[in-house]
This record gives sequence, C-alpha cells and structure tokens, in this order.
Amino acid sequence: MWSRKTLPGDAVHRLFDLASLSGKTLVGHSGRLSRLLFLSGANIFPLDADETLQLYRGIAALIGHLPVGYGLQFRVEFRHGTPSERSFLLPSGPSPFVWNEEGTGEILLAEDKNEDFGSRPTRKRHLSLAIVGYPDHERHRLRLSHFPRGGASPVPKGREETPKRRDERLREIRQIEETVLALLPGAGMEGSSPGEEELLAHLAGRANPGLLALDGFREDARGPLPPLFQTTFQEFPGELKAYRPDGEVLWGRFHALRQLPAAFHRETLAPILEGPDFDCDLTLNLFKPDRALASRAIQSNSTLNRFLTLLLPGKSYRLESVIAEQEDCLKTLHEGPEEESAPLLLNLTLGYWHSDKRRLSGMGQETLRAFSEADGALCAAEPYRQWPLFRSQFPADGCANDRWEVVTAAQAARFLPVWDKFPDMERPWFFAKNHRQEPVSLDFWSRELPNANGLVIGRSGSGKSFGVKMLLHQYLLASPDHHAVIVENGGDFERLCAFFGGDYVRVDLSGNFSLNPFPLKEDLAREGGLYDPDWMGFLVALIETFLITAHPVTPLHRGILGQCLGDLYDRLPYAQGRPSLSDLVRTLFSFRGRDAEDEENAVRMAKTLESWSTGLYAPLFNNPQGFRPRSRLLAFDLSGLDRQEALRGIVFAFIAGLSMEKLFREKNRRLYFVYDEAHRLMTQFSGTGFLEHMYRTARKFGGGVVAMSQSPEDWLGESREGGILGNSSWKWIFPCSVLPETYRRIGLSERETRIIDSLDFVRGDFSECYLSMGTRRGILRLEPSPLEYWMAARSPEEDRLFARALEEEGSVREALLALARESRQKREGEEE
Repeated sequence: MWSRKTLPGDAVHRLFDLASLSGKTLVGHSGRLSRLLFLSGANIFPLDADETLQLYRGIAALIGHLPVGYGLQFRVEFRHGTPSERSFLLPSGPSPFVWNEEGTGEILLAEDKNEDFGSRPTRKRHLSLAIVGYPDHERHRLRLSHFPRGGASPVPKGREETPKRRDERLREIRQIEETVLALLPGAGMEGSSPGEEELLAHLAGRANPGLLALDGFREDARGPLPPLFQTTFQEFPGELKAYRPDGEVLWGRFHALRQLPAAFHRETLAPILEGPDFDCDLTLNLFKPDRALASRAIQSNSTLNRFLTLLLPGKSYRLESVIAEQEDCLKTLHEGPEEESAPLLLNLTLGYWHSDKRRLSGMGQETLRAFSEADGALCAAEPYRQWPLFRSQFPADGCANDRWEVVTAAQAARFLPVWDKFPDMERPWFFAKNHRQEPVSLDFWSRELPNANGLVIGRSGSGKSFGVKMLLHQYLLASPDHHAVIVENGGDFERLCAFFGGDYVRVDLSGNFSLNPFPLKEDLAREGGLYDPDWMGFLVALIETFLITAHPVTPLHRGILGQCLGDLYDRLPYAQGRPSLSDLVRTLFSFRGRDAEDEENAVRMAKTLESWSTGLYAPLFNNPQGFRPRSRLLAFDLSGLDRQEALRGIVFAFIAGLSMEKLFREKNRRLYFVYDEAHRLMTQFSGTGFLEHMYRTARKFGGGVVAMSQSPEDWLGESREGGILGNSSWKWIFPCSVLPETYRRIGLSERETRIIDSLDFVRGDFSECYLSMGTRRGILRLEPSPLEYWMAARSPEEDRLFARALEEEGSVREALLALARESRQKREGEEE
C-alpha cells in the first residue's frame, strides 16, 4: 500500500508554516503572520429574522474592514463524551456541586449530582479566529499557493522583505486585531487574545490530535514552537495515521468542501454544526483579494464557459447554469453594497480522529450526510490529499487546501461557523445544559441583572415545579448563606424540606401557628429618628391586604397608615420591641387628623383590622412573637385555607413580611422567596401597592422573588404587569396551553414561540424550558440526578413507591436515598 511518512520527531514542526513567535504573533517560514483569538460565538439559535439580519450585517462589516491581502481562519473544535472520562467537558468556572459538611443532606445531594452529571453525554465546542497577514508579494494574488514542505514561497528578485517592513507588518496585524476585537460585539461575538501559554497549549492541541496535556511541550533550546510538535504522521490513501508521544495511535480522515450550498441563510450550517455526534474539527479559511482582480477573473471564466458551450453542445445546460451564477456574482460585485459585495476566497475542511480505524467509515458517512442536508453542499473525502488538508487547519497553512470557492461577504457571513451558546456567567452557581447537551453556567444573582427575580410559567405537568426544585437544590448547595422561603399549595416541596432539614408548616386556623410581620424597632430605625422608607412602604402595602377586603384603599388611607405606624414605633419603649396588629388598631382608634374626614377614615380602618385581630383570626394574626424559623429552608402549605381566598392572600402577605425580616436580620445572606400558584394569590392584591413594595424591598435587601404560574395570560393585566413581568429579570417558560399571540404579548418573538412549542421532555430523564434573561436566551435542558428526581416526583405511582420506601427505611432522607440507588442501578442495567 502506498504511504508517505512525515519527518520523525523534532523535525515535524518544519512541515508547518510556523517558524517563530514574536510576542503573541506567529511568524511563518513563508513570512506570513497570524494572530489568534478565542471566541465566544454568536447565539443565533433564538434570534428572529430581523435580529439575525442585523447580526449578519455586523459579520459582513467585520469582513469588510479586513484589508485586501489579509485572511481569516475560523475554527470550531467539537468534543463529545462524559465528564467522568473527559474532565474538560465539565462546566466552566468553579466545581459545580460542592459541599464540605459531612453527614448532611447537602453533601449527599452534591455527591449524587456529581456522579449523575459525570455519567451523562456532554458536548462542548471551542471557537477560535486567526487573523492572517500575507507578505507583500502574495497580497495581490487571486489564489494563494501552498508549498508541501512548509518552505518559504519564492520572492521576486529585488522584493525581499526588509527588517523595517517586517516590523511595520507586525504593527499592522496588531492594529487589525484591535479593530476586529472592537467589531466582534456588533457581530454578536466576543473575543479575547490568549496569553503565550494558552496560545502554545492551543497549538499543541492542533499538532497532537487527542492529546490534551501540555507537559513535556515546554520551551527548550530550539525555542517555544518546535517542542509542541511531538506527534508524527503517516499518510495513506484516504486517511492519516498519527503516532502520539504517549504511545497511542490514531487514525484520521479529512474532507474538503467541493461544492457550495445552493443558498446561504441562517440554517445552512445547522446540519453541519449540530449533526455529527463525534469529535471533529471544522476549519474555514477566508482570503480577501482585490475586487478588480476577482472581477476580471470571474469575467474571464464566464467568457471561457460561453465559448465551451459552442464546442460542447451536449454539456451546455450545465455550463449555462455556471455562467448564470458567474453573471449574478459579477452583478453583485459591481452593484451591491460595498461591504456586503466584497469578494472572498473560501475553503473549508472537516477532520476527525479515532483510535479504531473501522469507525472512520461511519463517521465519514455521517459527515457527508450532514453536508448534503446543508442545501446541497458537498464535502468530499480527498484520498490523496489528506496531509495538505490536515495542514490547512493551521493559521498560515490555510492555502494547503486548494479547493477555493469565490463568495461575497454577505454569503460568507451566513456560512461562517460562529454558532455558539450564550456565554457562561462569571460566578455561576446553577448548571444545566442546552438542547445540544452543551454545559450552561448561570448566576441568577449576577450584578449584570437589575434584580434576582424570576418568573416560571408552564401548564400543569410541563415540569414547572420540577424545574424550580432543581433551581433550589443547586441554590442551597451553592452556599450555606443561601436561604429560601416557599409558599405552596399541596405538599409539593415537603420532601425537599425534610431532606434539607428545613421547616415545613401547614397553615390553618387551628391556633398552632401565628404570624407577626412587624419587624423589631431597631431593624426599622434609621439615623435622625427616622424609619426606613421602603420597609415602611412595604408594611403599609401589607396592611392594605386586610383593608381591601372591606373597602378601597386610597392615597389618603395610605398616608394615615404610614403616620400611625410611625407613631406606633415611636411609642415602643425599647429597641428590641415589636408591635402587634392589635397595637396598630388602638393607634388608629386614637388617631387625631387634620379634619373629621381623616379621623373617620382612621376609625374605619381600625374597625376592619379589629375584625382580623380578634375572634377566629386572632391566633393567626395577633401574636406579638409570631413564628420564628429555625433553618435556612422554610416552606408554608396554604392548602388548609383553600376555600378562603381572601385569607390566603393576607397570609401570603404576612409570610412575605416574615421573609423580608429574615432577609434583613441575617446580613450578607441571600434569600429566595418562591411562591406557587401565583396567579391565584395575585388576584387578592388588585388595587394595592403590595407587589410593587414587595419586589422593591426584596431587591433593596438582596433578596429575590420567584413566581410560578400556569399561563402567560396570568400576567397580562395592567396592574400585574408592573409587579411581575416588569420586575422579573429572568423567565423560564415551559410549554403552555395558549395561542402564539399570548407569547408575543409578553415580549417573545415568533421564533421564540416556535422554540417553546418544540420543547421536549422524558419523564425521569430530562425536561426542557426556554430561558429569557436579557441577551441570554435559549433552551435549558434540566437533567435531574436520581436523588433530585425522587425529591421532586409526585405522580400517584411515585407517591406510592415513596410511601413504601418511607415505611421500610423509617425516615424521608433514607427513603429518598434508597429510591435513588434503585433508579441508578436500573439505569446502569439498561445501559449494559
């Protein structure tokens, strides 16, 4: 069998156009220069047509600012596997699930989450961009040449590059890099220039397929670049063989783009970027020639093809199609917008490696299938050009793939492999995946958000409650200073509370439970004998929830309440004192206003409040001490008040007051206030300022409010929109039983509506929702660990299994652990 082997050992680097490193600029044997950038690509997936068009215009502008004679290389590295076997697939940032206190529910959950996350299929992509500057004698060519041995291209006599010109070109490419970095945000991307060590590590990864470690690749007497190339290669027809320094042998295959797609649009590259489920590398090289030179070349080819139609009448129908494309291209070059019509040369290479040679055929078939779905693009295997195609993946060696195609900047913008998920956040504590199974790292308390409030919407059975429980699991794991207060109806969160050692309270009128929303005087007081205005406003809004059941509340009533509350706190004898509802009633009865109308209103409010502070409701609302939580997780079940809607609303307001006090008294701690069936509760606050004050007070003291509801329609009323939609920085939207118009009324586009309708779930495995959080938009794939699943599952059959396990194990925590072990064993058996 014919084969060709590269130079052995430390001579391999001579086969590539890499001679030295000048700062962070790669200098080639040929005199070509290149600068490497790491990219956070464009999150194109959720964008509507207008947003996508704007993004493509930004990409076209980026290409348009590239000087003639320069090139760009876009490279995407796809990696698949499980994090337990390939640690680089873990989410970026800190370790996702960590807890240091032994014997707690948190550490048991952290261990379960880590084991589950490590065993699930995961995918990652890494995008990079190289700016390539060519020597002066190469800049005015239409097609670049490549030299098989990596040597320098012939330079015309008298045009040798001087050291002064070399320095000018080094400054020039750095300036172009600064321009590119400034233009990337307009193209929906962010870029960063790697340090020297990162740059060398990246090049080592390209030169040594499948080898992640940089150990042994450190600079030696030969310089920083030669030690990177420690893999030797042997070329066979249709494949490469790589002998890595760790002793492993890999087989590789490379494909070159042989035919452009019939059309260029947002979905053209989707099958290629999302199709293959194996490790592969896609490299797209661009070169910007002179416009006049490209125009003359296309005109010459068109003229030649017309002549051939006369000589080959049987083939004329094919040539006529080519001629029509060439004439369209000429029309675009001369009549189109200057930036979007700029001519470019483009080639594309896709390569993959595997230790089992037999796998290459299947991977090749999947590659060809993916390209065929991209509007007829063809990416064919090149049996006798595998080594040049491998070389073309290095910045200055892009011309080693001589399958150049002529496109315009507008076409290239839609064909660049810049798709990516939205960027990970700086200090994430919530980890999930997107629909491509790529890790997503989020921080819902980030300072880049106006607040930490969220809205979770989804019909019954869509996974809404399940998703919120997963959010709380990771929130409580993130820090012992994270607290949560939950208001629900029906016991959904009872297991979660029991597992974490939280307090679960069933609210009813039995007298076993009481609430006092009034804070201590010392917590409310400010300098100069004043009281915190936001908290006073919140207390006024809370008292409104009692009054609204009897009569409308006007600004006059609120003013009287504020004055009486101030007088009430002024009369408290000591800083640790706190009033009760009956104290406020007495203060209102004794109020002396400016006129009789004020006093009549005060008496009317006092009588209304008196009906709540005496008789049947006195044990619930008129206890000076109130309820004192003992743990960082607290849940209230209001199902005992199911037939008393007005009372539910008032109790909810009191619990919100308790949460705000808990948040204020425990400094430097975060608190989530989560409430289910929010649409039922919010009807009680129509015409009051309670919601506005609750959200404002939570934001001021570092808290977050998470509302759960079954439909977007619940928040379309004018009085609710300002309190919920307008105050929620992030939204999770599960499938809902509503018309598309309803989604648009809460600010979602037509494309986002289609994405929501396409959301999928498999019970016990994963559930999908749509995340909307500023510029971060896309699908969240929530994958529960076995323990998480059993903490959240609530079907009749699952309740029966839990009850049986509880009887056998004797405690909620042990029952959940037993069910989780059983689920994991079942999954492992199915995989085997």
